Amino acid sequence: MTFGIDITDTKSLQFEGTSAYQRMLILWYHSVMTKNITVRLPDDLATDAEALARVQGTSMNEVLCTSLREVIERKRGDNEFKYRLQQIIEKDQELLNRLAQ
Repeated sequence: MTFGIDITDTKSLQFEGTSAYQRMLILWYHSVMTKNITVRLPDDLATDAEALARVQGTSMNEVLCTSLREVIERKRGDNEFKYRLQQIIEKDQELLNRLAQ
């Protein structure tokens, strides 16, 4: 993962009242931490996912992340999805343009 800042040069970072270690820790946290979300699954789907994780020797988190990555990758090749996405982008752009006036 590459960022536009040199995290070894903590003196150039402006976090008032923090030590070099604290600044490094703040940068690390914001660059590698993941977003926690709550997902409500029907019992049968949760049971199947748990079984899949056990058989694969992995965690439920990894099963869900892998599944989401696969769906997202498939959608990137779906022309109907891309058309709907473009419509949303255009509508959002119109809204942003109105708000900017």
